[in-house]
Amino acid sequence: MNYTPEAFKKIVLQKLAGKMKSRTALAIGIYKNPEDYADEGKDIYLARLWKIENNNIRPWDDTVCITNSWDKLQNAIPEHMVFFQRSKEDLPCVVGTYL
Repeated sequence: MNYTPEAFKKIVLQKLAGKMKSRTALAIGIYKNPEDYADEGKDIYLARLWKIENNNIRPWDDTVCITNSWDKLQNAIPEHMVFFQRSKEDLPCVVGTYL
């Protein structure tokens, strides 16, 4: 489900405040023009939640935020999260990850 940056941020903060297992972390993957969202148009940015649990990485749920600007997407990220640039091995649509 696609949320506005403000609603997405609230969901992320709620998940972080909720009861997570001690070996569980939340990551936010940032993408530019991912193939699975090609119908949304060109030059879109997408934020997707990922759950990291016991060396297993999977989508948290279907929560995403889609915007047409990097600046708007920044509003969807909690201030305490740190951005890591994509690695050379990542898909070209990957911009980076917030942890």
